[in-house]
Amino acid sequence: MTLNALLDLDVFSDDFPQPLTLRAYLQHLFTALLNDETFSAKRPFGNGGWKFDVYATLIRAGAVTGTLDADGGVCTVDLPQAQQRLTDLVAQLLQSSAPAAAPPGAPAPRPPFIQPPEDPIADPRTALFQAIVQDALDTLPDLRDTLDETFAQVNQVTERRSVHLVDTRTLVGHLSTPGPTVAVMYPTDDDHPNPLDLPTVSHYYLVMHDERIGDVLHVARLEGQPAEFTFTDGISDYHAL
Repeated sequence: MTLNALLDLDVFSDDFPQPLTLRAYLQHLFTALLNDETFSAKRPFGNGGWKFDVYATLIRAGAVTGTLDADGGVCTVDLPQAQQRLTDLVAQLLQSSAPAAAPPGAPAPRPPFIQPPEDPIADPRTALFQAIVQDALDTLPDLRDTLDETFAQVNQVTERRSVHLVDTRTLVGHLSTPGPTVAVMYPTDDDHPNPLDLPTVSHYYLVMHDERIGDVLHVARLEGQPAEFTFTDGISDYHAL
């Protein structure tokens, strides 16, 4: 089932009087995030556990491994798989949304710096990596200028155990040499890593590294906060190469 087909499935939630499509449910979620200054990621609509309403829909569709009880509630679920599928669906929703009309005289919007894979379900690690880097680039224009257009074509994304945080995993994007690599991992202030943890679009630590001079810069994003530079001392040396 395609991502767009999944977005058209119904979500049953006690927070709403009638079922909503997953597409409409996520749109309500983003609207609440933008308009409610007291927005709670745990209880965006009043009740906790909202993700499990979404997971139940994905389990019924066979898009996520899990089981449901007689009332349609989640009994078991593959959480890393479910979280990744939800991340893919959010990316698809944002890509398929029609852009708002620009005011007269406004500059043309910049195209996505990193092109998503053709099938994010078949290539979830690459899709996640690209979504994280795109988030950092959208938030930090200087990062886009540093990476230059050479990073638009990532030829390989690998997954390995993180050396910065025990039992978590790192995604590394490789470019043709010479050139930088970019690694994304969980922020190193996370005191309770899960052995199955991968970074998410809203919670990651990004390191740009060049073999000739070492680390060029670090970018961190914590849940609920925008991405920000934490180390940029190597940028001038990198541009001087």
